[in-house]
Amino acid sequence: MSFGLLITISSCSGDETMTAIELNGEYSGTFTVKYESVDIFSEPVIVTFSGDEYVSSVGPNRFPAGGNGTFELKENSVEFKDRNIWTADFDWGLIFSGTYDLKKWFGYRTI
Repeated sequence: MSFGLLITISSCSGDETMTAIELNGEYSGTFTVKYESVDIFSEPVIVTFSGDEYVSSVGPNRFPAGGNGTFELKENSVEFKDRNIWTADFDWGLIFSGTYDLKKWFGYRTI
């Protein structure tokens, strides 16, 4: 199974390195999960960044499951470290945690 999140972050300059961006404030996007069975599911998500911490919204039936913790920007990725304790009664892949690639797209930053 693979996961994706698309959050658009406007950029002032197209020359910035990916590590020069700062994530602060509230961003909306889409949390997408693709299972090996070729099923793809997407739901809206809101992620709020403050300092080095994040909070992700919870969707219907825990899709996405949400999450909150710390994050670290790297050269071409961002790593989210969820700090919650979760029950075993759902797909933990729906928790907003892990490493996501950063990509530049038409003057915007996407995660």
